[in-house]
Amino acid sequence: MGRERKEDRVVVCDGVEFMAPSGRVRANWIRWLNMLLIAAIGVWGVSGAFHRHPYVAVAIGVFYIEACLVQIPALIRSGGVVFRDDLARKVATPLRELTAIAHCAVPRVVLRDDAIRVAVVVQVRRAVRLILSSQWADSVGDRQLRAVVAHELAHVVHSDFRAIRIRQQVALYVGIAASIAFTVIATGTVTLSMYVALIPLFALGARVPLSVLNRRLERQADSGGAQLSGDPNGLAMALVEVKSFGDATRRRLYGAKPWRWLLFPLSFSMPTHPAMSKRVRMLTETARDQMVILPSSGP
Repeated sequence: MGRERKEDRVVVCDGVEFMAPSGRVRANWIRWLNMLLIAAIGVWGVSGAFHRHPYVAVAIGVFYIEACLVQIPALIRSGGVVFRDDLARKVATPLRELTAIAHCAVPRVVLRDDAIRVAVVVQVRRAVRLILSSQWADSVGDRQLRAVVAHELAHVVHSDFRAIRIRQQVALYVGIAASIAFTVIATGTVTLSMYVALIPLFALGARVPLSVLNRRLERQADSGGAQLSGDPNGLAMALVEVKSFGDATRRRLYGAKPWRWLLFPLSFSMPTHPAMSKRVRMLTETARDQMVILPSSGP
């Protein structure tokens, strides 16, 4: 049975810390507030640009309407943190084993009852957390779960958080600089409402080419996860299941193609990962290279 420590809101199961359950409203009200703030910035930007630059105002309006329409389904379907003894033990066993092999600290696990994110490691105040969708973890076998946990731990071992944080900062700085330059060129001065409203738009444009740099980290995590788990084929199967699960979630959130194009580009995921066919081929080749041909028992 899990043992709850209320002072830091964790439940300990088999030596692994799990985030204690939290209510749905408590988990989401800040995000709803952020969405209202985004809508307010959009209205402010449109009103500031409409009289002198109507085309810019239309672009700002479309962008912020899409931003709200993309966030609303995710907010409605997002859940909270959950805990179940059986699922916790299912996660804790491979996690303790793999962290011992990788010689890294055991991250705190966050089990969520939605499918917004299937599996991801994040760093919060220098502490690493492994976020898993309980729906996905329930639906896969121990082999696939172990392989995906190994992939995520490879990100921790390779210290990928710093590179991701740098890219996010660069995209933000590019968005700020581009917004200032565009506003000055268009109006001859820094019109505050237009400047603030355009920062996310230009930052998003900067994130697209920068996100391609993340593919190298994903390839390294695939290779490291295969080595850590000792099961490249298991990781290949698990990644295919993760993609299928994620694609189904995106269809529920934003609709199927071609209707999803109505919310382009915000409804599409960033090109942060290599093509799944290439990832599976690399892992299959790794498994083939690791095969040991046993000597014949005959003369």
